[in-house]
Amino acid sequence: MMRKLLLTLVMAVLVTLPVYAQFGRGFVMDGNFLLGRPEVQKELKLTDEQKKDIEKASKTMREALRKAFEDKDMDAGAKAREEFGKAMSKIREGFKSEQQKRLLGIEAQVAERVNRVGIFKEKAVQKALDLTDKQKAMVTDYEKDVKELFDDAKGDFKKAIEAFKKVQTLGKESFSKVVKSFSEEQAKAWKELKGEEVKVEIPFGPGKKDKKKDEF
Repeated sequence: MMRKLLLTLVMAVLVTLPVYAQFGRGFVMDGNFLLGRPEVQKELKLTDEQKKDIEKASKTMREALRKAFEDKDMDAGAKAREEFGKAMSKIREGFKSEQQKRLLGIEAQVAERVNRVGIFKEKAVQKALDLTDKQKAMVTDYEKDVKELFDDAKGDFKKAIEAFKKVQTLGKESFSKVVKSFSEEQAKAWKELKGEEVKVEIPFGPGKKDKKKDEF
């Protein structure tokens, strides 16, 4: 189980380097990732059919990433993530409006735990918070800095690992900077957007609270 998780994470690191500019992010705990979590599926009251479709999409991606890693084929890895995104988008099209809203709230909660600055690029989040151009620029500046780190690490796995460490620190600082810039109204909107807390188990990263070995 843990070997599968580490294998996927390592492949994600490799895949991220050449395609970061295209996707604007690496391996992230976004809505698609969260839909694979049992606690999120329960909160959203997903049907058995939806759960099966999500597991099928996740399994297909894991197998494709594993093969891409074994073949040292980063293009295939990027393609696997792209196809996963398409499959998940199709599944999410069937969600009710309240499910979409709740998922976004949970995504915001997790983003806060792992300092995922990319959450502020979500159109729904920008609309809910009515972000200013200056606040959006903070996110753009963060992405530029991250891209520079990854561009410098291309083709060098050791540099890639170091880049990810630096990105974690940069993410924490940038996320804090955006949140601290909130007006009183934005802070209230952010709290309302997150909604009631859902305890999502995070298998790795800065938001992990314990040492349980989870499978996504």
